[in-house]
Parts: sequence; structure tokens; C-alpha cells
Amino acid sequence: MLKTVYSNAYEILEAYLTAEITEDKKQSADPFERVRVISATGAINNRLRQHLAQANGICSGVDFWTTRSWFHNYAGIGVGEPEEAQDFLWVIWSVLDDEFINRHERLRIFFSHRVTDKEKALARYELARKIASVFDKYVNYRFDWVAEWMGFSGVKPQTIYRGIDDRQLSSEKKALQAHPDFIWQKAIWEKLSQTAVWNGRETLRLYANPASLEIKFANEPETLHFFEPSGISPLMLPIIKLLSEHGHKVYVYLLNPCVEYWFDSYSDLDSEKSEALNFLRKNAASTRAMINRFWTFTPDGQENAGHEPEKLPDLTSAPLQKLNIWTQAQTERLDLVQDSELLLHLAQKALLQNSAQGLPEKISPSDPSVRIIKAPTLTREVQNAINMIQAFFADRSLALKPEEVLITTPEIDKTAPVFEACMRALPPQYRMDYQIFGQTATDADMNARSLVDLGKLLMNGITLPALNAWLELPAVARALDLKLDDLNVLHDWLLAAGFRSGINAEHLKATHPDFSQAALSEAVEGTLERAIERLSWGYVFKEGTLTCTDDILPVQHGSDPFAGLADNQSLFIKLCRLADKLKEAFSSMKALGDEALPADLSLWTHNLLESFFGNNADKLALMSVRNDLRVQELALTTVPEPITMPLCVYWRALEDRISEPSDKNPAIGRLTLAPMSTFRGLPYKVIIIIGLGEESGFPGNQRFEEFDLMGTDALKRQNDRDSRSDNRNVFLDFFLAARNRFVCSYCVGSDKKAPLNASPVVVDLLDFLTQNAAPEDNETKLEAKKRMADTITTEITLTDTAADNFRLSPTRYWKSFMGETLDALKKARETNYQGLEPQMLSGPLDEKLFSSTLYLEDVLAFYKDPAVWLQKRLDFRQYENGLQDRVPLFGSKDGLELSLLRRELMQALADGHCTQSILNKIALDPTKGNQETRILQYEEEVEKANETQAVRAEILSCGKSDMQTISLPLENLYPFKTLLAENIQTITFHLEDEQREKDPMAWQSSTENDTPYLLELAYSKSGSVTAQAKAAILCAMGVPVNLLLLNMNEKPVLSIFKAIEEPIARYFLFSLIELMVKTIQKACVITSKYDNAVEAAMWRGRDYETIKGYSTAFLDNALKAITPDAVFPKEDKGKRTKAMKLLTENFENLMLGGAQQ
Repeated sequence: MLKTVYSNAYEILEAYLTAEITEDKKQSADPFERVRVISATGAINNRLRQHLAQANGICSGVDFWTTRSWFHNYAGIGVGEPEEAQDFLWVIWSVLDDEFINRHERLRIFFSHRVTDKEKALARYELARKIASVFDKYVNYRFDWVAEWMGFSGVKPQTIYRGIDDRQLSSEKKALQAHPDFIWQKAIWEKLSQTAVWNGRETLRLYANPASLEIKFANEPETLHFFEPSGISPLMLPIIKLLSEHGHKVYVYLLNPCVEYWFDSYSDLDSEKSEALNFLRKNAASTRAMINRFWTFTPDGQENAGHEPEKLPDLTSAPLQKLNIWTQAQTERLDLVQDSELLLHLAQKALLQNSAQGLPEKISPSDPSVRIIKAPTLTREVQNAINMIQAFFADRSLALKPEEVLITTPEIDKTAPVFEACMRALPPQYRMDYQIFGQTATDADMNARSLVDLGKLLMNGITLPALNAWLELPAVARALDLKLDDLNVLHDWLLAAGFRSGINAEHLKATHPDFSQAALSEAVEGTLERAIERLSWGYVFKEGTLTCTDDILPVQHGSDPFAGLADNQSLFIKLCRLADKLKEAFSSMKALGDEALPADLSLWTHNLLESFFGNNADKLALMSVRNDLRVQELALTTVPEPITMPLCVYWRALEDRISEPSDKNPAIGRLTLAPMSTFRGLPYKVIIIIGLGEESGFPGNQRFEEFDLMGTDALKRQNDRDSRSDNRNVFLDFFLAARNRFVCSYCVGSDKKAPLNASPVVVDLLDFLTQNAAPEDNETKLEAKKRMADTITTEITLTDTAADNFRLSPTRYWKSFMGETLDALKKARETNYQGLEPQMLSGPLDEKLFSSTLYLEDVLAFYKDPAVWLQKRLDFRQYENGLQDRVPLFGSKDGLELSLLRRELMQALADGHCTQSILNKIALDPTKGNQETRILQYEEEVEKANETQAVRAEILSCGKSDMQTISLPLENLYPFKTLLAENIQTITFHLEDEQREKDPMAWQSSTENDTPYLLELAYSKSGSVTAQAKAAILCAMGVPVNLLLLNMNEKPVLSIFKAIEEPIARYFLFSLIELMVKTIQKACVITSKYDNAVEAAMWRGRDYETIKGYSTAFLDNALKAITPDAVFPKEDKGKRTKAMKLLTENFENLMLGGAQQ
């Protein structure tokens, strides 16, 4: 018996199924007799299981299968199911050996661009995967081709595929033979026909012989229910028919959007039905194709009888008692569909009756059932959906539960992170439980990703950024017992220790086979093994020592001296253990060889999992990963002949297996976000579709692999699946499955002049809903339709804090539920928040921060950068946005790094070290760039430091040094009373005339006897500026000193300057001190010359840009005013007079501006 039941409502089909199964269980003589339910998806099976349990108190004796997994028993190919997807793939892999590839030119061309063995192996796997997918389609939609290629006799296409004749078959044969990819594909099937290669041949042979199918039928229960088998292939229909003819009771439950016969030709349409039927034809092609297939098989077994199938009564008028729906809840749902005048229900009724007459001429803005949302961004789409859901929950007439809300999208990978972020950002009192479907296992399960990424590190190479990314995974951090702060310290250590790439020399060689011997020798310096050695020796030697062991430079800490090895011994031990585990894992991986048996590869993977995650990882998570490994092992056992493969191929297959979207059961009491196909056909009170913009690619276009023979126009057949038609049908199914609210949203962008368009399915829906629009006041039909569409279309604001977001409008019956945000906005408006920002910082500063004694170093720091001086006083710190992510290939020579290097070099020379020992240390320092270029990069700096030290020593030997402390009383400059300059070293010369005349070009000839000189060393340009300021301040304090400046930025390094005039020096000094005093009083008086993010925040609420202009001018002119006259190596007169005039104006501007702040 074959009985087909049609309905436009899932609930009706579900009630029929429940009633049939319940009745069968009651009448069955065997209480353990099983019933089999086969549906399109696991989601439908789960919903049916729950309903049967609710109706009968328990769901027992019922097997649930998907159509693909069920058909796998008959066709032997299971590419469609994740658990079986790789079975056929490995069979193809075994066929695509070098001999087979070399026999076919098209395959030779495909592999000719792959150079290395690894590239060829991965390309072979990817091709096998694509071929397996295409061949799966052949079995379902071109079984006559497969049967002929495998040598099966007696298979007639006309008995399987409707509407095909001998003429078309002859034309197909010619097109196949002319196709360049036909020969090698046929050769693969011929190879597969050998039992020794593929056991699945027997399964297909049985299918090719209908009489042999009785062997399979013996394993089927007496009753089978095919429930919403969308996507069913023509190949399954003869099996279903034969089952019904061999003593099995077969029920087929199909969703049919229309109660009438809606397959009329266009010429037969009347005006009343044409619009509804056009919409159905355009958006329900897949449903029509499936119904067409089942119409072929009548209850009497007569094919092509031209009859209409048994269908349910008109749901809009049928008495409920005749529908055999015996639960009160479903009766209520049906009543709601029947009696409502909402646009959603009127449209569903119009499609049901195949008549657009019931669609309204006007749509009331108060009708909430359908809304089209235009949003500027995806984030706002999601935020608006959350606002709408909160409004739906507040509407008691809906009696809504979380599990009755579905949010779906064609771009789950893009939408899921945004949705998750928005949901987590909600205040606790507004948070809702949710679940996300369609994410890959590696996204949803970090444990699986941890294993996959570890294998990639071992096979593809390990770098510092890659290692950091892996350590940051929660499962890895938990397994290695690492905290978040530990990760930063480890990064800092490895960076300072020079870790670039590779575990050790062997690993580096294995992962970089193209490296020359010289390149390998150079790269070995940056391996993890060498970095650990440097850190280990950090325990032995004092940091900064020039003593090195063999070729190891001791490293004891990174950029943070307070996070050294001595203070974090336990963390260093964890790092050493990790390095050992990585080394052991690589050694065992190397032992596998270039290729290995799948069993050996699987064993290695299990050992890797146990070694790194066996002790501290989540046991349930480990169980899940081990299950994935077992599925992989099972897939590889389907190949009868032993095969070998590289580890990289095994790992890519494992990654593909783990990356399959997880098919978990939906939980009760949660909102659901899912891809468009996951919950197709299932009813929900509220359905919201996000991301239906034109750029989403939905419904998309039909795409074929380059070698797919079914993609050739001459080889296409009626009822072939079309992904674009399928997607359109999915959208229509969601529209019909919405019971109370249906919402579509798409992104129009933030540019109102060039908005983005909606997907064609949204445009078609609006066109269908507004087709009865009545023109008003000389409107055209098109204008009337647009006006009508506008009543159900809403454009939301750019931000969720905009005022309109908290107001209702005629088309927007919901608003933001964030009352706290609204209150905050109201308070902000009352304080004129859009005006000048409130001042962040205002004086006076705490007097405890300052003493009555002002030190020279304080004045110099203020002059160098007033903003930094103030920030340090207030303990305002600017943290770096991120750590340096990798060891540089070339040593850094930016201003700060170069200044620190020169200071370090001068200190080493002053301590008595020779240049060669300094160069030796640089040669061993991995942070100074590549080993071959280190000496070349820094040799010049070492020579310059040596020259500077020699000049400094010569100066000190020619003069007499004197150390003194100078003080200057300060009046009316509270809180400062005294300016103090401590430990000022001056040099006085007593050179004879003969010494000066000996070499007139030498520096001695430019010095004066019995005049104090200040000797300063400048490592950078700012250092020379500070030295000139120091000399000027000493002049202002009554000690006029000439300046001997050793400037390592200049050549020659020594410059000699005369003391500047005391009035200029005093004005410079006291203007600085007055600005310091004003800063203490007002906080914000003078800015830095340079960009400073913290300073910008400190100046919030003030005229920052104007004062910054004054400040820059003051500091620039101050530098010119205190620049002394040079007398060596050449004479140069300063331009202090003009600068002083400008400096006075700048100072007055600052003082006046500061007073007004």
C-alpha cells in the first residue's frame, strides 16, 4: 500500500503521522514491531520525536532516518551524510594514482601546476572530494549513465526518469562522447566496477536489478513513513513503489502550498488566479518537482496515469473533526490560520486557494504580521531583531515561547558572531537563552580546533604569532594550565629570545624543503630550541653581561624587567615542557615517513591528543574529538585495498570532517539562529530572516564543477535539482511556516544616496503582497504598489542609541526595550551633551605631588614634553595597543631603539669592554635581525660609539673637572621656592698657546682658558635639544657655561658652543617655570608638540587645537632662542633676537589661554 497525504501545514501532516503510528501500535500483534520514519533532515525527525512523545507519553519502537542515510543502504554512496561523506572519497582517492592520472591528459594538466609532493597529494585529495560529490549526483540523477559505465545491464532510463525518450538519449550519448572530461570519468567508474577496488559495486548492482532489491526489503519494517522528503531524488521513487508492492505499508507526507491543482499551463490561467500561480511557479519549483515525481506512482502502481493525488480537504473551510487532529493545541493553531485577517494569513490563504482575490487593497499600518526591515549594517539588523523579539514576548496575545522563535540567515558564518556579540552585550535582566546551528565544529568546539591547529603547526611550520594564536585557544590554555597574563609573558620571553620559526633544525628543514643550506643555517638561530637555550642560560649569567657561553646569549626577561625568569620559574618550566612535547610530537611524526597506512596515522593522532590534552582537558570534549577520529577511521576502512597517504592529506580530511556543521538537537526554551536550510518547513510563531540583501548571493545561481557533465546544457534533464530554485522554495516555505509574524531584513548601507538592494525573493514577495493595491488621486499602479509596500517597510536608524529607536511609528510597532539607555540619553540632553564636552581635568593639582624645591631635571623634562611631564605627575599611563608580534628580520633603528643602543654601547665602553666583545654580543643577539646582517647593521654604530668615547676621554684628559651644586631662589612662583641643579660637572681648560697652535683645526683651538664648559652626550636629536636647554638654564642660574656637545647624530661628533646671553637665558627659564606653576594651578595650560592620545583625553572639553598651536610655536621658538653660537667645527651665529620676540608673544598667548581654560 502507498498512501500520499498532502497539506499546506506541517501540523496537519504531523497529526496524521501521529494518528497513524498510534493506531498501528494499538492494532499490532507484536508490541516490539518497529516503525520507520524517514524525513529530509534531523531537525524534522527531532520535532516528530518530541511530538510523538508528548502525544503518547513515550516515543518507542520508532526509527528515525534521513532520506540520504536511508538511501545509502540501496545506492551504496553516502556523500550526502557527514558520517558517510568520506567513504566514497577514499575509493576515488585509491583510483587516482599516478598511473591513472598519466593516462588522461585532462588530469595531467590539472596536476601539472603542483610542484611539490605535498601540493600534489593535497590536490589529489581535493579533486577526489569534488569527484565524489559529483558522482553522488550521477547516482541519484543519472543512474543510467553509471549503470552503463559499470557494465550493469537492463537499466532503462525511462523507468526511472520521467519525460525522457530514445531521441534525447541518443543526443545525450553524442554530447557525452564530445565532452573533454567524459573519458576519464567513465574510466573511474569502470575501475570502480571491479569488486577488488570497491565493495559498493555490489550495492549498486543490486539496485540495478529490481528483483534483487527484495534482499534489502527484508530488513525494512512493515510500515514506513516518508515525512516531508524534500530533495528526494528520482532514484528513490522506484524503491518506494516496490516497497509498497511487496507487502509494506508506505505513507508519504508532502507539503503542498496550494489545495487546488496548480500545475496549469500559463495559457489556461484566468486573471483571478494568474498572479498567485505566477508567484507559486517562481518560488515553489522544487516543491512542484517533488510532487511531480510522486504523482508518477499511483496507489494502483500505474505510472503516468495523469491523476491528481489524494489530498486533504480545503483547510479554510474543512470541519476540524474530519482532519483527525485530536490535540487541542493544534486545533487552536489551525483556527488562528483560518479566522485571522492579518496580511500574513491572507497571503497564505491566497496561495492555498490559488487566488489573489483575497489579498487586501490596502494594508493597515497596525497590521504587525509582515515587516520588511532596511538596516544600515548587519549589526543593526541583529539589534533590531532582538528589539522585535522583546516586543513579541511582551505581546501577551502571542503567548510566545522562546522555542517558537526562529532567526535564520543565508550567511550563518557572517551573522553568528554578530548575533552572539549582541546577545552577550545585553544587560543581565534582558538576556535570553539562545542556540546557534550551522557553525562548523571547529568554530563551535574549540577542542577540535585545538587539535587541528596543533597538527598544522607541526606539519606546516610553527611561528611566534601562530604559537600565540594556538596558546590562546581555551582548550590549550586549560590543558597547559596557562592564565591570560601568562600568555603575554611567554610571548615577551620568546620575542626577546629570538624565536622566529621552527621547533628545531630538523623541523625547520622538514617544513621548508625549498630552503638552501645557507638559509637553513641562518634560520636555525630563530628556532624554539635555540630560544629555550637562551632563556635557560639566563639563570646562569647576569642580564646584560657580555660573557656568552659558546654561541648562546643569555636572556632573562623580555621588555618587562619585572616579569623575569627568576620570578616566574613555574611558568618557564611549563614552557620547557611544551617545547619538549612539540619536539617529541615532531619526532614521532617524522617516523611515519612520507606516507603511512591510515591506521598508523590514526594512532599517531590519538597519541597526539592524549599527550597534549589527555590530563587537563574537558573529558566530554575529548570524547567528542575521539568520536570524530573514529568516524574518520571507519571511512578509511571502506577501501578494500590497503592505501597509504601523507599525513597532510589525512589531516585535511580530518579538518573537513570536523568542519561539518554540527547536527545537534534543538533545546527547549531557547531562541534559535540557524542557516536557511536547517529548519526548512518547520512551523514557528515568529520567523525572522536576516541578511537578505542582494550582496548575500541569495537565492544565488546554479553552479557546477568544471568537469560536472550535468552542467552541460545538452545533458540537462527535467527535474534536475537547481540550487537557485531550491533557495527560492526555502524562502517560500518559511513564509508559509510563519504562524504569527514574518520579518525580512536586509542591509541598505549607510550611504542614503546609493542604497543597496534587497534580494530578489524580497522584491517578489512585496510584488505579490501588493498586487491588489488600489491607486488613489491619479496614482499609477506602480505608485500605488510602492505606497502599499511602504506600510510594511521600515528603515531603522544607524545607531541603537538614536532617539527614533525609542519611539513608535506607524510602520514600526516596536521600540528599544533598553529603558536605562533612554533615561541616560534624556539626562545627557538636559546637560547639553552635544555642546562642548565637560572638562576632564581641571586644577589645581594636589600640592602633595610637588615640593618647594624644583630640580633642574624637572624643568628639562617639562621643556622636553609638557604633556608627558604632567602625565607622569598624575600617574596617567598610555599602554601599548599590542605587543610586537614577531622577531624582526632586520634590526630596528628607530629613534628610541637607536638611542637605547647608543646608551648601552657607551656604558659598555666606559666599563672597559673592547669593541670586539661588544660586536660578539651583537652577533649573538637574535633581536638585532638576521645573523648575517647583524654586524653589518651595527658595526658603524659601534665604531661611532668608540670614536665618541675616545673624544670624551681626550676632553677629560685635557681639562680639569669640577663637580658642584647650584641653587637659585624663586619668588612668587608658589609652590616652588628654590631651583636646584645637583652634581653639575664642569670642565676648565688651561692650555698653552703651543698646544693650540700645534693643530689649528683641532677642537682645542676653539676653547677658552679658565672658562667653565659643560660636557654633554646626546644619543638623539632630542638629546642635543636637552643639552642646549641645560646650558641655558645654568646660565640663567648665574653660571654661564660654554657647551661641549658630543652628538652621536653628527659627524664629527664634537660641537662647541658659547654661552648665551643671560637675559635670554633667564626669560627662557622663568617662562618655563611660570608655565609649570600655571599648569599646577589650571592643569591644562600647554600641550606637547607631538601626538599624544592621553593628552587629547586630558584636554577634553577645552580648546585643544588652538592651545596646541600656541604650544608648538612656543617650544619651536624657545629652541631657536636658546640655540648658542657655534665655534666648532665651524662658526655659526644663532638667530636669537627674532626668536625672542616671537617667544614672548607665544608665552603671553599661552598664559592668557591657560587663564581662560
